[in-house]
Amino acid sequence: MRVCNQIEPLEMFSGQFTPISDQMLIRYEEETQSSGGILYATPDNTWWADVIRVGPMCSVEVGDRVLMQEFRGENVNMLDGEFTIAKESNALMVEGK
Repeated sequence: MRVCNQIEPLEMFSGQFTPISDQMLIRYEEETQSSGGILYATPDNTWWADVIRVGPMCSVEVGDRVLMQEFRGENVNMLDGEFTIAKESNALMVEGK
């Protein structure tokens, strides 16, 4: 049995966690998050996030940076980190594409 603080880094789990359908696992950028995990909105209520994993129906890719509308999704604590599972349709745009 694994203990949470003994889990390997996220890169070690590349094939073990896959969101379903059009869901994506994202991590909000540090500058939009307090040390306690509280998200701070930009003046237009959007947040930048890094895409960590994607479901099979997503058009975004792992490693993309997306602008999310308001705060959408479910927070999950896993792999020694705080992540959010959100629908791809809540992303407004992908940076650089």
